[in-house]
Amino acid sequence: MMLVDKLHETIEPSIDSKGRCHCFFHKAFFGRLQSEVTCDGCGTVSRTQDPFSAISLDFQKQVRRKKKAIIKMSDSAIPDLHSALQSYTSPEVLPAEEYTCRGCGVPKSASKRLRIRKLPAILCIQVKRFGGRMAGGSYLQEKHEGKIDFPMMIDMEPYTARKKSQKAESLVYDLESVIVHHGQQLQNGHYFAFCRQDDRWFKFDDEIVSVSTTEEVLRQEAYLLFYSLRCLNVL
Repeated sequence: MMLVDKLHETIEPSIDSKGRCHCFFHKAFFGRLQSEVTCDGCGTVSRTQDPFSAISLDFQKQVRRKKKAIIKMSDSAIPDLHSALQSYTSPEVLPAEEYTCRGCGVPKSASKRLRIRKLPAILCIQVKRFGGRMAGGSYLQEKHEGKIDFPMMIDMEPYTARKKSQKAESLVYDLESVIVHHGQQLQNGHYFAFCRQDDRWFKFDDEIVSVSTTEEVLRQEAYLLFYSLRCLNVL
């Protein structure tokens, strides 16, 4: 993202009346999230939009839910990308002490929902693996290990604020790259990548590049997932 920012500084920005840039870099790498807050009292809806360069998913929340649920023998205990995205875009309760309704003018409970307003051509999904906890009065950073199932192809339309498109493949994305982190700390450890070229996968591990397989890619404990939009003409 630092490289993208530096490249963006070298071009003439294309800014609209709302202050949004429509240059190549923003179309390729940046999307917009829409936050909707609905008052439980008067029903007033407040909407805001913010840019994003990656969607950060809390896969540990899915792990905790699966552990609490009664899982059938045929079900997998491994969380998956679809359930994490569904949780990310599902309504959540805001207590009255956290929200003051502009319609009521007083604190009111409300529901908040995040949805995607605009998708980029290259979609980056981050699996939240780094967090922290208090121990003995000190804040300790920790890494969340574990696998999340991710597909080779994903339709992002159910997680957007857009109306159902007439084009069946308008928001279908294909997996292009998987970034993996080995180690316990964000500041150190080892990163390597799996990247797709046509129908072949390659592993990039420092100066070593080797042929890989789809099966090996899908076994990884992904940190970053990069998907590319199949039909670019919908942007």
